[in-house]
Amino acid sequence: MVFIGSGGTGFIEPGGEGSFHVMYRIKEGENLEEVRKLAFDSKLLLLDGVDIIKEFHLYH
Repeated sequence: MVFIGSGGTGFIEPGGEGSFHVMYRIKEGENLEEVRKLAFDSKLLLLDGVDIIKEFHLYH
C-alpha cells in the first residue's frame, strides 16, 4: 500500500464530533481480505501534543 493523503474536520469543540479519512493506493493483485484485516486491527489515537488522551480500537 502507498499512502496518498489524509484529512479531517480540524479543531473539534469539546463534546463535539469530527470526521477524518486516510487514503491509500492498493497495488494490483494485493490480498484485499488481508488489507481489510489490517485496517480494522488497529487503533485510533487522540493526541494533545505528544500526550495520548484516548485510544479507540477499530474492531470490525
